[in-house]
Amino acid sequence: MDTLLEDGLDNSKFKWNNKSPAPNDPVRDDVKKYPVHTFGPCKAHDPKALCFIAKESKGTYSSITENLNSKIIEALAVCLGGLLNVVAVDTVIRVTANQSDTWQPKIKKINSGGYNSSISRDETSCNITIGMLYAGEVKDLIVDFELNVPSLDSGGYKYAPLTASGDYKGIPGGQPIDIRSREVEFSFYARRCTPNNEMPLVQFPMILQHKVRTKVLKMLGTFQKEFHVLEAKAEGDDVKNLAGNELRGMWKDFKKSKRSWKDAQESGLNLEGIENDIDAMVKSLKQGLGVGCVYSWVLSYQMQRAVTTGLPAAAFLTPKMKKMAQRAQEESAEAASSSAASNTQPWERVKDLQVLLYAIGRCVGDGP
Repeated sequence: MDTLLEDGLDNSKFKWNNKSPAPNDPVRDDVKKYPVHTFGPCKAHDPKALCFIAKESKGTYSSITENLNSKIIEALAVCLGGLLNVVAVDTVIRVTANQSDTWQPKIKKINSGGYNSSISRDETSCNITIGMLYAGEVKDLIVDFELNVPSLDSGGYKYAPLTASGDYKGIPGGQPIDIRSREVEFSFYARRCTPNNEMPLVQFPMILQHKVRTKVLKMLGTFQKEFHVLEAKAEGDDVKNLAGNELRGMWKDFKKSKRSWKDAQESGLNLEGIENDIDAMVKSLKQGLGVGCVYSWVLSYQMQRAVTTGLPAAAFLTPKMKKMAQRAQEESAEAASSSAASNTQPWERVKDLQVLLYAIGRCVGDGP
């Protein structure tokens, strides 16, 4: 595991262009060797480069553009809270379609976010490569399958069309985990319908929420491309205002046109977190703080892993991460208070960021 801290203050004037790195660029293989966790303090850093490195290596990217003294510590603490609690590596989830003479489900599509996946040629199984797992993490993975239902009498039925299992490598001295084979069983009720008397389609809330997230991620991916087009054409305040207005307009259109958003609202799902984060992205863009928060948010939701984005919602935090972040905030506040009393900078008291993080880790490991 590696960490990369980049503030963008590079006298060489190197800029990560829209076409680099090429598909055959050796840098792609280099960054895949180990997970690289990238941190971008200050608005001058290059979010596209740091996000690429993190995504290719299965690491994380944190964007920190405000309250640097406290937020850098918090971002590193969240990252460390995960890395100190790795329970498995090389994790692969396998889903198999259970075949019988009556039922023959076929796997058609996998929504695995930022994780690689593949479907067998006969569409009876699929693999999802998760890689590293932290204690307390939850990964929502959607597998779409097609099932031709035989003629059934009216009544209730139970059927397990899929079986999920997994392989992984444990961590020496780490916590044991359980990835036993489990059948995914459905209960359903059959009744005869006519074209004028069809049963309404009711979507499971978790699936509906996942669909909304996926479509929001797609919208933000489109915005990222448009932002760099704007950046190439405009300068200064024009970029800030145009980018902020562009995202605000895209979000307004999204809520009007996407059926999944309306369905989610009607079903009572709480979408306030996403709404607040998008509003904060618009505000950040208009303040000239750059597009880092967008890149960081997108990668965090693709990987379903906590990072510091500079936005209101704190998603995917594990209990250990929360504890680590809380301890970091306490230590940071204590450092700031001591610095004010002695008229020194916080980092003059800490001397070394590694020392502070080590102390936080020891405190968390020893309990409250």
